[in-house]
Formats: sequence, C-alpha cells, structure tokens
Amino acid sequence: MLLFSFLSFAADTSGKISLDGEVLLKTPPSHVSQVSGSTTLGLQIKDKISESWRWKLEPLVRTRGPGQLSEADVEWNGRESWLEYKSGDFRVQAGSLVKAWEGTDGLNPMDLATQKILTDPLRSENLGSWGLWGQWSSSPISFEAMWIPDQTRSVLPGNQSGWWPRNEELPLERDNQQLLLPEDPEFKINSRRDLNGAYKNNYGARLRAQFETVDLSLAYFEGATQTPTLTPNIRGLLIQADPKFIVLLDNPIGIQPIDDRRRSAALGFNYTASSFIFRSAARVDEPTNRDQTVLVETTQAVFGLEKTLEISGKTFIVLGQYAVGKEADRSGSAMSVASIFSEAYIAAVRGAWSDVTSFQLALIYSASTSSSVEQLDVERRLGDHWVIRGGADAFQGPSDSLIGLWRDQGRVRGGVDFVF
Repeated sequence: MLLFSFLSFAADTSGKISLDGEVLLKTPPSHVSQVSGSTTLGLQIKDKISESWRWKLEPLVRTRGPGQLSEADVEWNGRESWLEYKSGDFRVQAGSLVKAWEGTDGLNPMDLATQKILTDPLRSENLGSWGLWGQWSSSPISFEAMWIPDQTRSVLPGNQSGWWPRNEELPLERDNQQLLLPEDPEFKINSRRDLNGAYKNNYGARLRAQFETVDLSLAYFEGATQTPTLTPNIRGLLIQADPKFIVLLDNPIGIQPIDDRRRSAALGFNYTASSFIFRSAARVDEPTNRDQTVLVETTQAVFGLEKTLEISGKTFIVLGQYAVGKEADRSGSAMSVASIFSEAYIAAVRGAWSDVTSFQLALIYSASTSSSVEQLDVERRLGDHWVIRGGADAFQGPSDSLIGLWRDQGRVRGGVDFVF
C-alpha cells in the first residue's frame, strides 16, 4: 500500500475499473450460464526519470463468472510494463511488451508476435510477453527486433464456456472420423502441452518504411502459435470402426490444447489518397519441425478500403474488407478462428453522434463456413470518470462452425467503467 501511494505521488497514475455483463437471448444448453460477467482492474503508472530513461507499469487483473468461463481462475497480465532507455535514434525496452504490429483493422495478418485472451474468440485481447525489444528509427525507415525467453500462454475459454460445442457432434474436418457428443456434454480443458520448444526463445523483427501516402512493412516471427491446436481425447463407446470411425464420447470430454512452434512472415502495404485508405496485409505460417507437428503451412491475406465521411458535421469511417486464407489447424476444430476467415467479407461503420457518444456497427460473413455475425457497440461518457457501454451480437450458421456453435443465438452486452 505504501509502495502504491509512493508511485501515485511520484508518477503519472491512471486506471480503470470495469464491470461487464452479457445475457443470452435464448436459453442455452446445460452447463452454460444465460447471464455472465467480469470484473477488470487496469492500472497505468508511468514516469520519465531523465531524457534517456523512463518506465511504465500497466498491470491488468480480471475475474469472470458464474462458472468456469476462462481456463484461468484469475486472468492477469503485465501488458506494457517496461523500463526504456533512449539515445538518439535508438530505443530499448525490457519488461512486459505488447507489440501488435500495424496492418489492417480488425483481422490483421501483420500481428505475428502477440498472444491473446481467447475467452471470446471473436473479441480477442492482446497479452504482454516478458522480454527485450529494440528499435532504430530514422525517418522514413525504422527497424525493430524483440526476444521473448519464455512466451506468455494464450487464454482459452473455460470448461463451462458457450464457445465449446454442445450439440450433436464435435466438429472435425475429417471425413473418416466422427465424434458424437453425449446428451448433456461437459468439457474439461487439460493442461497445455508444447511441441518443439514452442515457448522458449521466441523472437521476431519488423522493417518499416513510412512515406507521405505509402506505408510498407515486412515482419518475421518464430515462436509459439497464437491459437493452440485443440485436440479431443477420444474416450467413449465405439459405434462403428469401418468405413468411418464413429465414437460416442463420454463425459467429461477432454480437450488437449497443443502449442507448437511456427515461423511466420508478413508483408503490409497501406496507401492513403485523400479521404480513402487502402490497407492490405498477408502472412505465411509454417511449422519449424515438419516431422513432429500438428501444424501445416498456411496463408492469410486481408484487403480493405476505408472511407472517411462528413455528414451533418459528424465524422464517420466506413470500412470494407475481404479475407482469404488456408486454415492451419489440422484437427479442424470448430474453435479455430482461422476457419472463419478462409474466405470472409467484413463491413463496418464507426463514428461519433456527439462529443460524448460513439458507436460501431460490424458485419462478418464467412463464405467458407456459411455463417455470419452482426455486432453493435455504443459508448457514452458521463462526466470525467464514468463511461457506460452497451451492445448486441447476433449469430447465424451451421453447428460445425465457430459462429454456428451458438445456433441462431443472440446476446446483449453492457458495461460500466470508472476511470481515475
């Protein structure tokens, strides 16, 4: 307490306490709560020691409930908490780092290095990883590199999350295998397993050139996969062995998350012309060890166009994107976000109704899985310390897709922030 008081006095301190909740519009399957929520505390403490040295602390702690909505009992992360030294064109940071390299909005192939909170796969959050980062910058060129000795683990949905399949069968892209779900399925997320030294000595670099209208980036990263491969433990009643292997799974259904080591390369190209911005990015991922892996080589590309509009004195940004790629997960789990964006169309509009009220409306249509989701978010500031948030999501699609797990379900969301 004395330390916190000292830091508050000596440094620039701010923070936010958030309460969030959501309600499903239809009664969900057993073991999934119709009402859920979370409490989040985020702090930011920073100070400049001298012209060359500065530091920052940005811890985050979150709890969720009711039930096991996250594989972590308490989610916590250092986010951007580092000590920095700067001299001329050089900067070095040591600590917890978030380096989500810029590319396209939303789905971003340039984001190679960050691990994610995936408790809601469609609304993932970046996690900080402890390591070293350095940058040399002399306009218009910059080069940066990072090293992470022990990679942060992504956070998956918990045993009672609605993001696990609850109807009919466990979705797998295997023609010769079918895993049937019991009448009232329960899930147990097992401890993580890594292959090929996935967590150790992750590293990457980016070269960037920024001109007046053109922004070019080239990035490389080697380390743990951002989304683990999720393989079921096959335990149950054998229904048929040939020509198709069919098993009725027993409860609880064990899910084994496997983090494998991959190398990734990405290229980004953005072009600005008046009120239009063309954004594009593409990446290639491949396993570092082809002889012992659960991964295959994959590609992903996103092309988008943004237009800024002025209507009745208000500014709106309209976005359209096309995503195409090849799914990485050989097991074909419905939890794989990559399966949605094998071919997908994204449209969004965001803007401000007033100085205190903003909104965003988005549509994702996945042609590869014949599913779609519509999202609305509204935010309003109340004075200097309070923010209220609301939103709604609608899901449509077949049960063997990530979006379709909700089976024409919808939800409303709400939250309040106290900013200090």
